[in-house]
Amino acid sequence: MGLLPEKAYFYALEMEPPLQRGREGHDLVKLSESWPESVRSARPDLAEAQTRLNLFAENTRYPHLRVSSPPNDYVSPHEDYGDPQSDLAIKHAEAIMEVCEKLVTAAANFALTLGKAV
Repeated sequence: MGLLPEKAYFYALEMEPPLQRGREGHDLVKLSESWPESVRSARPDLAEAQTRLNLFAENTRYPHLRVSSPPNDYVSPHEDYGDPQSDLAIKHAEAIMEVCEKLVTAAANFALTLGKAV
């Protein structure tokens, strides 16, 4: 998996992203808390999109217990997620990517004004 766009914003500003370890290192809401308030207030729908994507952070990567399963019945991600969940996750991810791309571009432009290449 590549660099999360929320983390790319920090790297474009030559900053370390917060909460890099464990589960919190993938928490999209926490990562975006450092975004400019103007961005967060302009796109309040992003918080919902990030919260929903957080729900998929582990169960779509690793085998897990299905809620309705008997004890110790593990399933792989492809067994537990279908097209409706995937389509919704893609929609949320695209909305977040759109904002992150703008933030990274703005950060890179700012770095250039300081004479730094990003």
